[in-house]
Amino acid sequence: MYVMPGFADRLNGIAISASAAMTDKATALKAEGIRVISLSSGEPDFPTPPHVVEAAVEAARAGDTKYPPQSG
Repeated sequence: MYVMPGFADRLNGIAISASAAMTDKATALKAEGIRVISLSSGEPDFPTPPHVVEAAVEAARAGDTKYPPQSG
């Protein structure tokens, strides 16, 4: 029987990311009934507008599929 090895001890020192911590906090506040506008991670609560979808398709077809410069 194969036993999968555990995680390396050095992984215990990795902290949750700031964006994930913000998402967790917003979720907890919402659960308490507090109105929150979370600007962290997650899905929008509206569909992607058709013109945005079409622009993304056109950009992909044109080969514009790389990440932007690191400076934004």
